[in-house]
Amino acid sequence: MQTFITDYDFYKSASNLDTKRLGSQIYEAIHILASLLDVNDKLVNPKRNVKNHPAAQLWAGYEQWLLEYIMSHIDCWEDKGYNININAKNYLILLREIRKMNFNQIPPSWITDELIQTHRSVLIQKEIEKEKEIRERIENLEDAGIYDESDTEVKEFFLEDIKKDLRKLKNIDHYRNLWPDCSTDLKIHYDWRLNG
Repeated sequence: MQTFITDYDFYKSASNLDTKRLGSQIYEAIHILASLLDVNDKLVNPKRNVKNHPAAQLWAGYEQWLLEYIMSHIDCWEDKGYNININAKNYLILLREIRKMNFNQIPPSWITDELIQTHRSVLIQKEIEKEKEIRERIENLEDAGIYDESDTEVKEFFLEDIKKDLRKLKNIDHYRNLWPDCSTDLKIHYDWRLNG
């Protein structure tokens, strides 16, 4: 459960994400906001309450900004040609609830250059870890004698699965191209709880 913010502009932040992560961000942000508003039971697919999760606590008091975050991600999702039916229905449910309340109009002070840099680093680091896992998987198959480049029949059997994994590796290049100067040293982790 998390919300990635890689730019001050939420739409641009959404457009930086790969498709799978973009979809996850919409789902998780809707889940967080529904929990904060106590309307989980009204969603198209009701979810458990996550009000006490650190990501939810981060957005508490900034619910209208989280709604803006969701809308920007849904807009990006739709601009990429994907169906928004369920997300749009859930968004409308949350919008109706937000309109009933009086919320802080000041943007979250915890969205800083340091937080954005950390979120970019985390995304790159996740891709590096995924790449290591995939490469280890291939090496383990080779070491076990299961995967052999010269055995065409065995090669074909594993090739489709490995191709799927290798396609996932394109995200690391995507993020590195977006943020070439971004450090992947996770020691610069920014703890929002110290400033919230």
